[in-house]
Amino acid sequence: MPRIVYLSWPAGEISGGIKVAFQHAQLLAEAGFDAAVATIDAVRPAWFESGGDLIRLDDVRSDDVLVFPENSADLLERYSASTQPKVMFCQNPYYVYQGLSRRRSYEEYGIGHVMCPSLTVMDFCRRRLPGLKAGYTPFYIDEGLFRCPPRKKLQIACIPRKRPLEMQVVRDLFLFEYPQY
Repeated sequence: MPRIVYLSWPAGEISGGIKVAFQHAQLLAEAGFDAAVATIDAVRPAWFESGGDLIRLDDVRSDDVLVFPENSADLLERYSASTQPKVMFCQNPYYVYQGLSRRRSYEEYGIGHVMCPSLTVMDFCRRRLPGLKAGYTPFYIDEGLFRCPPRKKLQIACIPRKRPLEMQVVRDLFLFEYPQY
């Protein structure tokens, strides 16, 4: 059975997509599959614990099954001429345009399948990428690690780098409505 390799951005970048790629590879390895994550530098993330194999992109073998993030035209271009089986893992449909880099479909990179972690993402992929076979692969949530607190704290949380303009608008409206905070 071939090795399954999740191609990833450098793991020093803080991104949920990177964390999920490491989680998938580790879960596959625990289930008996040969699986790894490949990054340009093969440096483990310092911002979360990760197990499983980590390799450099240069160590990807010609018989590996490659799993791409939806938003990396560079990785897609790097392996577009290779004959390995290729799968797109579309965690965020709003990033698809980045990976396509003005191409019509991931098929132009040699990809035939797309994994979708939600039915909403799958509906989007079926509409935008009709030539690809879409499969539902829901996120694994470790209920021992992630659970609702016994008592919720009223708060606003955001990631300003994701939507900086909208974050400023929400902040302004909140401060206008609730100046005491």
